[in-house]
Amino acid sequence: MTVGIIGVFILGIFTLLGPITSVLLQRSVNTSDLELVDATFEESAEATTLDIKVRNTGEEVAYLKEANFNVERTWELWSTIFPGRVPVTGNYDVSLTPADTPYTRTVKLSERVDPEEVDRVTFTLTLNDRAKAYSEKTNYVFLTTVDLVYDEDDMVMSSENLLFIRELPWQQAESGVKTYYPYEGPGALDGDQGMSFRKVRAHNEDVVDEIGRIEGIRSQSLEALIRYISQKT
Repeated sequence: MTVGIIGVFILGIFTLLGPITSVLLQRSVNTSDLELVDATFEESAEATTLDIKVRNTGEEVAYLKEANFNVERTWELWSTIFPGRVPVTGNYDVSLTPADTPYTRTVKLSERVDPEEVDRVTFTLTLNDRAKAYSEKTNYVFLTTVDLVYDEDDMVMSSENLLFIRELPWQQAESGVKTYYPYEGPGALDGDQGMSFRKVRAHNEDVVDEIGRIEGIRSQSLEALIRYISQKT
């Protein structure tokens, strides 16, 4: 009699848990899973654009909900002179500040990635107005990572370190790079700042040396700057 009651009780539990177990098993089998295909930078006078490509290796559609830009660190670089393509499915503007790091900027997304398909999303990275007005002679290097959040259970795909420089437009030419590492004259740059060429060189050497030790994806302008200063030291 007791054995029969226990058997009925166990059967009842399995009957109740059956639908739940089925849903969990179905979710584990049919799921979306994003992987990072590529991350590159495109640079212009107005902004730096981060181009991210992701592939859905799962069996269900993945819905990108948001991107979290984690700004871990910024550096200042001083200047000595005043002023196979996958179509992009969406571009999002991200305004950054060089101050108060670390911080996170969250950008809401609305992107769909079908199973076994690649999606391409770009992010236009600009300085906020306060940073733009800070100094005509100061440019900023950013160290960031990006977390892409997708699907209803908030799954996360994270990038590796991303390093890029926001420059004044004229410094993106080859002649502009040289203003970071001046040799002309031992005197002060101007009466207000009172900085010598030697001080600018020393500061920028230290910054580039620290950045060069960090593993990650670098923008083309930052790579060119690191090569230029490394050849001079």
